[in-house]
Amino acid sequence: MLVFTFALLLAGASGTPPVSKIRIGCEHAMKFGDAKASRRLLLAEVSGSTDAGATAWRLFADFAELKSYSDRSGAPDGQAWVWRDNRNTIIASFMFQSDSGDWSHSVDYCYQGSGELMRIHEKYMSFSENVEVVSDTYFSADGRVLKTRSRAVDLESKKVLRDYQGDRAPKYMRVSDLPFSTILQERGLTAR
Repeated sequence: MLVFTFALLLAGASGTPPVSKIRIGCEHAMKFGDAKASRRLLLAEVSGSTDAGATAWRLFADFAELKSYSDRSGAPDGQAWVWRDNRNTIIASFMFQSDSGDWSHSVDYCYQGSGELMRIHEKYMSFSENVEVVSDTYFSADGRVLKTRSRAVDLESKKVLRDYQGDRAPKYMRVSDLPFSTILQERGLTAR
């Protein structure tokens, strides 16, 4: 009954929940993934290609297997944890960073159980640029941007940087658009 009630709240009359409901639903799903780590899938981009279009994602049993792979073959270009919570929300949480560690970019995609993107939460840190950017973008069921919030801060002075744009994550509008969607299909983690 609780899941059904939550689904009705998220759906609303227009099929698109208000931003506050999306935020609450996505935060619940993030906490669920933290609490149920054994239910998450760990993937890594292992192509080693510098061509942005050439990716090869691989599923790892756990972080120890990924570390063993990294020790043998070098660090992957990116990692992602993917899970579905008890309310049918799907999270794909990506982490990218430079080999030197001078920048990192974490991106959390939050999807409705039916596969449509509801929110992208990003955190970009660059020590060479001395900046941290945190942003949230909320989407309607048909893919329109409902709201975007972004804040860039100088790491030393903590002052807000008004003109800083920074890197933005790609918009994977559906679970099926994720670069490792075939692996998710094989594991039964697809839209319902």
